[in-house]
Order: sequence, then C-alpha cells, then structure tokens
Amino acid sequence: MKSNQFKLLILLQIVTLFLVGMSFFYSKDTDISGKRAVGQPLKAIPSGTCNDIEIKEETISYNNQFIYGDKDAPNELVIFSRYNCYYCKQFYQELFSYLQANYVNQGKLKIIFFMSANPMDEMEMLMAKATEVGRKKNIYAEMQKTFYSDEFQKDSVSITNLLIQEGITPELLADKLSNNVIKENIYSQLKEGERLKVTGTPTFFLNGYRMVGYNDKNNFLAYLKAYLKT
Repeated sequence: MKSNQFKLLILLQIVTLFLVGMSFFYSKDTDISGKRAVGQPLKAIPSGTCNDIEIKEETISYNNQFIYGDKDAPNELVIFSRYNCYYCKQFYQELFSYLQANYVNQGKLKIIFFMSANPMDEMEMLMAKATEVGRKKNIYAEMQKTFYSDEFQKDSVSITNLLIQEGITPELLADKLSNNVIKENIYSQLKEGERLKVTGTPTFFLNGYRMVGYNDKNNFLAYLKAYLKT
C-alpha cells in the first residue's frame, strides 16, 4: 500500500473516532444548536452603546482559555465566535490585527475567544477541538488565523493535517481529539455562552459590556471608545 493511501486511511480512522466522540455533545444540556445564529449585524443606534441590550456589566469566567496579551492588562475583550460564522470571520480579518498592534501589544488590552461551536456542525466542532489541541502545542494563534482565512479548505483531512504537520503523529492525534479534557473545555465555553444568554455570533464583551454582532470597523471602534478604560 502506498504511503499516501496509508495516510488517508489513518485520517479516515481519526474522523471516525471524532464522529463517535461527537455523541458527548448531543446531551440535552449541551445541544444548543437551535439557539445559534449565523451572525447578527448591529442595529443602527446612535451613541457608543452600539446595541439594544440593557447596558449591564457582566463577569465572565475564562480561567482555562487562551489569552492574547498580558493577563494583567487593564482592559479585556471576550469574544464568542464561530469559525463558520461570516461576521466572525469579517471581524477577525478586518480588525483583529489592528487591535493586536494598537492595544494588545501595547499592554492595554487582552483578548479571549470563546468558541461557540455548533454541536451539530461536525467540521466546526473538529476545528474547535483542533484549536484546543494546538493550544497544547503553542500554536493556538496560528491555527485561529488559518481557520479564519478565506483560503483554508474546511474539511477533516485539511484540519487534521494542520496538526500532523506540527509533529503530532496520527496515532497520538486520534487520542488527543478524543481527550476528555479537550471536550470539557469546549463544553465549558458553550455553557458560559448559555449562562450569558449569547444567542448570536459574534458577541463581544468589552470590560463586561456586551455588543451583539459585527457589521463594520467604525461601529466596533465606537463601542471600543465607549467602554475602553484609559
């Protein structure tokens, strides 16, 4: 058997293991797929509030999440996002690098992503799990950049190949993708979204203040100006 054929068989086994593990997310407590929206553009509301939700500061638990920037930065931006959400990708492509250069790298802001992956979307769940595996290999940021790009082909072979290219053997990868710690971390992100009544992506919490959706850079910067601590 040729090496490429053997590699494909291994990848198919990995995907099979993943699909079996998906049953973990199909319980009544975690099946919130019916509440997910593809993305909710902001409504045109004057002033810096940028949304029509009650202005109330929320406390968000992110103890086990990857943090962009200094964990002691005076401002925090928590983003509930999905890889298959058009508006989430638009935000990442238009603004994330800008925020990193002007706020995160200056020590003014830390950014934390929560993956609100749809449990019924197999590829989205696989990307969420792969990102968690990548975090253990210190390539979380690189994987997010890849998954939010227009060029990346979102299929199981491409997703698992990203990790194999980082030196994770197919056998070890199968074990990691079915790891209970990784499952529990994704589960906790979904539950935190439920607690905060996050029903659409992206949803932002800047210093605890919510903004739902993304439609352009200027609207988001108005929100940033309204709630960013000096």
